[in-house]
Formats: sequence, structure tokens, C-alpha cells
Amino acid sequence: MVSIARSTITLLSVLTAISVCSVAYADTDGWQKFDPANNFTLHVDPASSGTAITLESTQATAHQFAAATHTIPAKDFQGKLALLKGKITTDSAATGTILWISVKSGSKQVGFSNTESNPVPENSQNIPRETALSIPTDATEINYGLALKGAGKATVTALSINIQAQTQAVGATSPLSVMQAAITNIETYSYNADRIDWSTQKPALLSFAQTASQQDVYQKLQIVLKRLGDHHSFIIPPWKITEFFNKPPILPTLTACSADIQCITLPSFSSDQAQSKSAYQKAVFDPLQSSGSTKGWIIDLRQNKGGNMWPMLASLKPFLGDGILGYFVNNKGEKSAGWKAQPDKALSLPTDQSLLTAPVAVLIGSQTASSGEAVAIAFKGRPNTRFFGTATAGHASANRTFFLPDGGRMMLTASIDADRTGKLYGHDVIPDEATQNDEATLTAATNWMKHQISP
Repeated sequence: MVSIARSTITLLSVLTAISVCSVAYADTDGWQKFDPANNFTLHVDPASSGTAITLESTQATAHQFAAATHTIPAKDFQGKLALLKGKITTDSAATGTILWISVKSGSKQVGFSNTESNPVPENSQNIPRETALSIPTDATEINYGLALKGAGKATVTALSINIQAQTQAVGATSPLSVMQAAITNIETYSYNADRIDWSTQKPALLSFAQTASQQDVYQKLQIVLKRLGDHHSFIIPPWKITEFFNKPPILPTLTACSADIQCITLPSFSSDQAQSKSAYQKAVFDPLQSSGSTKGWIIDLRQNKGGNMWPMLASLKPFLGDGILGYFVNNKGEKSAGWKAQPDKALSLPTDQSLLTAPVAVLIGSQTASSGEAVAIAFKGRPNTRFFGTATAGHASANRTFFLPDGGRMMLTASIDADRTGKLYGHDVIPDEATQNDEATLTAATNWMKHQISP
């Protein structure tokens, strides 16, 4: 993570410099190359299948950049979302290839986005990438293109930049409006809002946002959220939304530990797509339909780092039943409606009622976090259930989603988890039987299970 963050800052400074340094430019059919070290070549090939833009270097060091850039007026994009798409091909040496887009108001850069968090591997062919950026209403110029860090060869084809409508009103997407909305929500709903002196911090943050870029505001808000100390709140800029929420889900798996014991591995789940939610639940329900000889179950949450808890709980309804499984409790002590496992109505659930009372071993560990911890807590108070492993990550709290004016989202810790008995967490979940490593955890759970199911 450190190296990625460092290279992002370096690239941003390079792309910012494009607007103020003309010496490093070379112009080719409207495309320009920014190459401070003069170690790269730019090729623009207007082929019948679409223009191909190529950056190449055999001698660039690992820290040298070049950018192919195209400039268009921002007038038609103001107050809208600009979506940059392209297909990238790389050779065996290119490991630092991205698409990027930036926007300026006069001489000041006021927005920036790239695909650096989703890198294109070496030896790739026509890998699609896209990045989006909300364009402020005072924007005057948009720059976009391909960038390459270090030696290698990278080509982008089918490159397009398109306008997409936003649901927000025009004029509501300034960095200041984002800061104002975020502060209001943090002050009002954060569980640890009182850890920040708003009388001094709020005026300073609003003053900062009046002249800051969109990217600067998001970076500042990340710092504010860290000051809350809940270790759970975070923010997603609008150009990261698609990447964050539309990853292909990793589905649960069922494996036989023995003739009588099955293990359900329940991974993290972050998608907000209905089809993905159904597929996640179905991956558990279908194998359960033919598990008649199984007498005991192991629920493995050791790699579940969280996300959307509801499909996770829904997939386990055959073990959890119709009752209340837990609550969210805010900093005023107010309790939410109870959690329930509510599967997709279109799915066929297992009819074996013995699953409700079957012995269940829940495996947890330091990687079990957030919604993964909530799923573990849902088993607290269930009869014939025991926990094995190590303490969880300590994020047993609930994030509430807030939609920001420019399309970004803020996940704000607004409450802590409580089990079905009302016991509060907000910290780690402790196993009933602590173990030293993954192998020992599985062995302990299996041994306990054998005693539970033996005649």
C-alpha cells in the first residue's frame, strides 16, 4: 500500500505539471507527450479499428513517468460525470500503465482520477479499464490520456470520454458542497462525533474547501474520519464507486471435513447488485439441499473482512431461523430494529428443520472484521454453538452510508453491534476456545464437533 500511495502522489504532480511546462511536450495529431526525462516515445496510429496511442521506453528508470495527453474544453461536461474508457495492451516490461483524467478551472487543477488502483498486468491484451470524474460547474479544461511509469510498452485503443448524467443538481458538485455535506453527517451521526472540536475544526475545514480541489477535499476528509478513532469509517470518491461496488463476488463454498461434518466458508461480500446477492445465497442453499447425512457444521469466517452483511446473514438462515439475531445501538443508547436473516424470495431454501438445532462451530480470527464480525455475533445465543480461533479485528460496529453531492459515498460508523441478548460489542469478538493458528483452529472445532454428534 505504501508504494501505491507514493506513486499516486508522484503521478499527480507530473500530470499537474503538464499545464505549466511546455518544454517537455511533443505534439502528434492532437496528442501531446509529457516526458520530463525525455526517455519515452509517443506513437499515434489512426488505424481503421480506432486510434492507438502508444508510450514506450527501453531506458526509463522505475520512477520516471511519461503521459500521453489530450485536451478538450470542459463546457459541455460542466456539472456532469465524465467517463473515460479504453483497452490497454502491455508488453512483458510494462507494469505501471494507467488511464487518467484531470480537470482545471483556469490554471488550477480541481479534479483528478486514474485507474492506478486497478493495475494492468504485464503481457496483457486489450484489458478494459475506466475511470470517472465529476466535473465542477466552473471547469474550463479537461485533460485525459495514458500514462506509463518505468520501462516498457503500453498501448490504449478504443479510448473514449463520454458525458454521463448525474442525479445531483447542477452546481451542487463543488468541493465546498462535498465538505459541507460530509461535516453535517459526521457531526450528526458519527458514534464518536464528540472526539472532534467542531467549533474550531468546522470553520477551518470549510475555509480549506473553498479553494481546494475535489481530490484534496477527499484526502482531507479521510484525515477527519481517522480522527474519530472508530477504525471503521471511510470515504469513497465518485471515481472509485464502480470499482468498489461492482467487483465480481467471491461465493461461499461447502467442503466435507468428514462423512458427518461439513464446512461452509463465508467470504466477504461488497456488491450492491441484486444478481450477485442472489448468487451468494444460492451458493449455500443449493448444496444444503443434498446434505442429509451431515450432522455437524463449521462456519468459517476467518477471512471475512466485511461488506454487506445482509446477503451473508440471509445465506445462513437455515441455521439461524426467523428470530432476531442482533441490533445496532447508537451513541444515545437507542436500539435499531432487530437483525433478521431475509433471503431472496425467489430462491428455494432447504427444508431440513434439523439445521436450526444442529451443532455449529464458528471459526473467527484477526481478519474477521466489520460485517464478518456481525455475522459471528448473529450466532451468539444460538444453542449448540461454539466459537474457535482468535479475537476478531475489533470493528464490531455498523457503518451507515451517506451519498455526497458529487456522487461519492461516506461510510460512517454510526452505531455498535449488539447480540440478540442485547450485549454490546463495538470491540473484538472473543472465541470460546482460543487457538494458536488456522490448523489448530480447525482441529479444535472438528474435535468438539465429533463429541457433539457422537451417539
